[in-house]
Amino acid sequence: MQLFLSACQCILMAVGAGSQPSAPEAAFTPKQIAATQSPAVVLIEARGKDQLLQASGFVVGGSGLIVTNLHALDKATKVKVSLPDGRSFEEVSILAFDVEQDLVIVQVDLPANAGRLPTTDLGDSASVKPGDAIVVISNPLGLTLTVTDGIVSAWREPRDDDAELDLEDLSPMLPLPTRRLFQISAAISPGSSGGPVFDEKAKVIGIAMAGMLFGTADLNFAVPIDDIPGMLRRDSPMDLPTFQARVERVRSDVARPYFETAQLTFEQGDARTAMRQLKRALLLYPAYERALVLAGRIRLENGELDDAERLFLRAVEADEESAEAWYRLANLYDLRAADNGSLSMMARAQAAYEKCLELDDRHAQAAYGLALLHLRRGNLAEAEDLLRTATESDSNMADAHAILGLILLERGQVEDAEAALRKAIWEDADGALAYFGLAQVYMSRDDTHRNAAGYWKKFLQLSAGKPSLRREREIALRIVTRYFPEISDR
Repeated sequence: MQLFLSACQCILMAVGAGSQPSAPEAAFTPKQIAATQSPAVVLIEARGKDQLLQASGFVVGGSGLIVTNLHALDKATKVKVSLPDGRSFEEVSILAFDVEQDLVIVQVDLPANAGRLPTTDLGDSASVKPGDAIVVISNPLGLTLTVTDGIVSAWREPRDDDAELDLEDLSPMLPLPTRRLFQISAAISPGSSGGPVFDEKAKVIGIAMAGMLFGTADLNFAVPIDDIPGMLRRDSPMDLPTFQARVERVRSDVARPYFETAQLTFEQGDARTAMRQLKRALLLYPAYERALVLAGRIRLENGELDDAERLFLRAVEADEESAEAWYRLANLYDLRAADNGSLSMMARAQAAYEKCLELDDRHAQAAYGLALLHLRRGNLAEAEDLLRTATESDSNMADAHAILGLILLERGQVEDAEAALRKAIWEDADGALAYFGLAQVYMSRDDTHRNAAGYWKKFLQLSAGKPSLRREREIALRIVTRYFPEISDR
């Protein structure tokens, strides 16, 4: 019996020992992480048309697989990847990318004798909790292998409110993730983008990003590592031009629903919701010309001319072949010229209108706007040609018909003038200028002189309180006072 009890005790002790939790993995110090992991952190130099962008990255596959931020490469025509051991590589392709996470996997084409690259190990972002210690190794402002430490401050969900970011301060080169991120206290700066964020076990749990989010540049964030393993399994590398073309298409596709919602809500009169949706679209696709134009129009309607100008300029920069972007920019310059009489602003307006018409010679609004500029300078022939273009391109433009009628009347082409003026009234029964012109048509015909009275009366009614018609109204009042005192409204 004693032997049996002893045996049972041994078994119970063995079972108990087996159920004890295993000892946690030892935590590494920042110094140890820096010493062991720095060899796998790379400096990325991406040359574009007019710029050199430096970023960070880290090796996840000894055969040359490197993780960095997408925005570091999406404008590059040439890429150089440099390791701390002095090796550098300029032959690269793109294995995979994710525009909503701002991630890209770069495949460095290693020479046959290059050997394997030092690598990092991926951890588990899902287990990250606020307060966890972290270390970041990156190349801020080109200062290679800078080590900073801190903690995970919080997990952050994408926000959908007006405080999200300042639309005018969103860099056209830096789209930001729209999925879940974690906030970190470790210091990072431009050039840190793409650097690895390590946990205490020296495993990569995130990718540092240097940019602006939640309306400030003073907070630092990291993209979780969760999607990287799946991206590494893809096997169809792209060259840089193919990669960039695909990025443009994907960004446009993921941003389009936000733009379309913005367009619809704007048409329904809800500019605030429209602007919130446009911010979303431009986070995903900063070069979204149509979204930039619509955002500029909303700013312009709110009287925010400086912000509107910046947005229209960005739209033109995003797509120099966009006739609509050039027209909106021209229209804004035109408004400013009319407001302050600036000749330089008028010249800018004319150049932008002409660029629009060069891209689309049937753009009715641009032709009309340029015609008005020529009228201000007394260039009737140029104005007439442009107004004919405008009315032929869009027969519903009542004001263009009316002004064309007035020019024809000035030339003595009374019949043609009357036809144009009647067309203007047909399109807009409340168009004051058309009545002003028709009144003059009847005044020019002695046999129907008295028939002008009704048109003068209608013009005076419609022009009341309109500063833009002050000169025409003064003319009308003088004529009415002399010939039709019974309808004078003095």
